[in-house]
Amino acid sequence: MLFNILNKFKQETSLKKRIQGKLSATRPRGQVLNEFGGKRVSFPKMKGRTVDEIELNTSAEHHSIAVRFADQTELRLVLETGFTIRAEHMDMKSGNSRLLQRWPEISNER
Repeated sequence: MLFNILNKFKQETSLKKRIQGKLSATRPRGQVLNEFGGKRVSFPKMKGRTVDEIELNTSAEHHSIAVRFADQTELRLVLETGFTIRAEHMDMKSGNSRLLQRWPEISNER
């Protein structure tokens, strides 16, 4: 019986890898893709940038992950209650943040 369970798990894992490989090769970049009950989003405009610093901010009212690049811009991932992420690319050159690009919100499956 244990052999049957392990064999079934191996087959399911193999199928997921084959499907995931096909989806990754054919999906448009920068779009939300629903797969295996979840979501995956790419940020193609961030490719090739040199990361200077990554910072996690948490407080009672604000949670975010900031990825700062060498060109003094920033990709900020804002975490909301219930697992919602908003991704924003910010220009930080002048000392004040200026929004360059915003991606659609990413929410956990409910």
